[in-house]
Amino acid sequence: MPLLLSETDVRALLTVSKAIDLLGEAFRLQGEGKAENDPRQRLSYPHGVLNYMAAAIPQARVVGLKAYPATASGATFAVLLFDSESGELLAMMQADWLGRIRTGAASGLATRYLANADARVAGVIGAGGQSETQIEAIASVRRLELIKVFSPTRERRLGLVRRLRGRMEARIEAVESAEEAVRESDVVAAITTAREPVIRSSWLKPGVHINAAGANRLGHTEVDPSSVRQSTVIAVDDLAQARRESQDLLNASAQGDLDWTRVVELGSIVAGRAPGRGHMDDITLFESQGIALEDMAVARYVYDQAVAAGRGRPIEFGDAE
Repeated sequence: MPLLLSETDVRALLTVSKAIDLLGEAFRLQGEGKAENDPRQRLSYPHGVLNYMAAAIPQARVVGLKAYPATASGATFAVLLFDSESGELLAMMQADWLGRIRTGAASGLATRYLANADARVAGVIGAGGQSETQIEAIASVRRLELIKVFSPTRERRLGLVRRLRGRMEARIEAVESAEEAVRESDVVAAITTAREPVIRSSWLKPGVHINAAGANRLGHTEVDPSSVRQSTVIAVDDLAQARRESQDLLNASAQGDLDWTRVVELGSIVAGRAPGRGHMDDITLFESQGIALEDMAVARYVYDQAVAAGRGRPIEFGDAE
């Protein structure tokens, strides 16, 4: 019988560090051609946009989709999870927290593979609901000593710092500008709704790794074209989706700062089929679009843990007549 799993269940069963490992396996399978991802579609209607995306990971016996309507009131996230062999519906799952964790975990995975091993300083731009998992993920794969946080709203950046102090081994502090967050940082993460770049090439330290996780739809941008041009490695979670919606890369391409043949999927790097960082002074960039492959990988784990722990509510459908 399918399970209904709530945000409370997801929070209880899934951690950022576990999600990084789950995504590592999912991206390896993608890089080996053993997993399928269908790029996000967006259906506009008078009161909002319905977003929907799907993926299959046969080795994990999972196929499913995530959908979320976005309106002026916000967004509601849900996953439908199926057994890929039997076609059985396994679960219906609330997926706001799941999405936050997998987005942070994707940046953590990219940082694991692309940042210098001795990275000690991180700069984070954005203090919204996604920022905590970005910070937690990066801190779980590198031994950070300092985390700098910037948001244009002073109360939000100070609030994020207060929430995270005591949970991080690194010192965490709010800074007064995006430039201050970026300069001298070994890892930079942007998780914003910006429509103008918040990362400029003149601020970048040699050897920095950038996670651009907020600009996942047309019209939103975080990284200027010059930063893209200077990046030795440019990785995305799904090339088809990036070519459709990564405004950072589309801007760089339009200005002649990017040849798309330079862009590789993170899965190819994880699978050892594409090179990662070649030199400690390389600038590396991960453009995270947020894909269903990530959702299915973590949702399958949440479902399995829920079954083992006896969590969730059974869903009883009426028999067909």
